Amino acid sequence: IVELATRYGIATPYTSFLVEEETAVTPPLPAMGPGYGTKAVPMAQSAQRLAAADAPQEAGGVKEVAGRVFLLVDGVWQESTYQEGTQTLDIQYLSDAYFQLLSELPELGPILALGEEVIFRLRKRFVHVGSTGLIQLSPELIAELKGE
Repeated sequence: IVELATRYGIATPYTSFLVEEETAVTPPLPAMGPGYGTKAVPMAQSAQRLAAADAPQEAGGVKEVAGRVFLLVDGVWQESTYQEGTQTLDIQYLSDAYFQLLSELPELGPILALGEEVIFRLRKRFVHVGSTGLIQLSPELIAELKGE
């Protein structure tokens, strides 16, 4: 085996000791001396500042939820397409109607999680979830809201 391996240049467990490396071993790194970290400390501090600032801060009154933009206007999260005075379907926050809406349309969860007062578009109308409004949804209204 050794004879065949050496003749054809095949390294085996029996011939690996014969292999001579043509590249030199890399020299060891220099030892740390006094003052070695004087340049590294400011660089590390700068890197920490950059890491903390890697994402722009979100504007306080603007949020993007479920592909829609919401604006905080007088304590109410309004979808950006909503115009003041537009007729809305009012649903009372945490009422049976609220939970019916959430169970029938679970994709509204992130929108409803914005807060106690939210105005958003649902199909052809705007829905206003707040302190007053419907406490029960009829089957017909649920079907309409689902687009059926």
